[in-house]
Amino acid sequence: MTDTASKGGWLHATPAVAAPPDGSNVGEVVRWHRKRQRLTQQEAAALLNTTQSSLSKLEKGATSLGVDDLRFITERLGIPPEQLGILPDRSADAVPRPEKVSSSAGAEMESQRWWKAVRSELNANRAQLGDLAAELYPSVLHIPGSTVLTKPEWVPGQPTEVGDVRLRWRTEEPAKPEITGSIKQTEGVRPLAADGARYSRYSRALRDLARPKLLDNRVSYRLLDVDWAATNGQFGFGYTSYFDVLDVCEAAGHEFAEAWIRAGRKRPSMADLPLRRRIVDPFDLTARPMLPSINTLTIRRDPIDGHRMYLHRRESKSVAVAGGMYHVAPAGVFQPAALAPIHQANDFSVWRNIQREYSEEFLGNPEHDGNAVDPEPIYLGLHASSTTVRYGRSARVAPNDLQRLVRSP
Repeated sequence: MTDTASKGGWLHATPAVAAPPDGSNVGEVVRWHRKRQRLTQQEAAALLNTTQSSLSKLEKGATSLGVDDLRFITERLGIPPEQLGILPDRSADAVPRPEKVSSSAGAEMESQRWWKAVRSELNANRAQLGDLAAELYPSVLHIPGSTVLTKPEWVPGQPTEVGDVRLRWRTEEPAKPEITGSIKQTEGVRPLAADGARYSRYSRALRDLARPKLLDNRVSYRLLDVDWAATNGQFGFGYTSYFDVLDVCEAAGHEFAEAWIRAGRKRPSMADLPLRRRIVDPFDLTARPMLPSINTLTIRRDPIDGHRMYLHRRESKSVAVAGGMYHVAPAGVFQPAALAPIHQANDFSVWRNIQREYSEEFLGNPEHDGNAVDPEPIYLGLHASSTTVRYGRSARVAPNDLQRLVRSP
């Protein structure tokens, strides 16, 4: 970050940096915005209800602030919160609204009843529905031997060490996605609320009508570009929210399940799927928000009884996405553990995400919210520099690292 305020310029950031802002340069940012507004330290201190001495210490980097203090500063000085690693708290989005649930016979109750029935069918038949949906796309977009869709250039030519993959933070504000959970093509999967109005987003209906145990609209890392052209992969990211992604992906799944039911449990055509048709290119990272999940294959080495791999069943009553499916473990969406600025850069790491998911899914620890002060002992035994984890179609597992995690079945 370059301080050009004294020259009449703008606070400049390169198009991509190694990690998102974490508030560590709060003094520099505050000083730049103060000078840009032509405020003396005394004038700015008055706006912030503090003393000139305290503001001077802050600008020199000698003061640490909490989230509430940082929010206050951004509001008083008109600083974009993201510049200090301050992210919006969207937890209220997951709070149920009982008044939206219909309790009287009529169109609203029938709409909600049908929505819940389709949602139940979706969760009970996800594997079959996923295979059928894949048939709508050319085979060249399938990973060989599977129905998983991908662009050929998104698949690495060979296994790649996790430590060699580069994550880049895109500092420019990306254009707002054209495909969101509130566009006209999603109306068919948004039921009527008790007041007769259609739910504004799929996540709102899920929150009130079929709420899973885990449902939180957490800030997440949005995938913006993928490049395997170089020897090692490079991925560009920005911010999104969990519900912004869920509102499109789960809506598309719900739409397919409903069309499948109406077609006599046979594969529907694109003509029956307005939202899926609107998603012209499923790999266009600018058209809709996309949130990657980091999935790790864990192998338990056993030369006597045979090596084993671990699968995790996603209980549909507990999770919002991919309920009823089996997948490798551990796995988790790519997002910071908490809203505090320090976590935005600290958790911007594939390896840290893997560590966190091992702790939760193999050791049974609760969701990590970033409140711990000291690293868990298990983390100290895992090293990203080992050949433990790789991208690609094969992987090597270092048993000495994993034996502390894996408990015999």
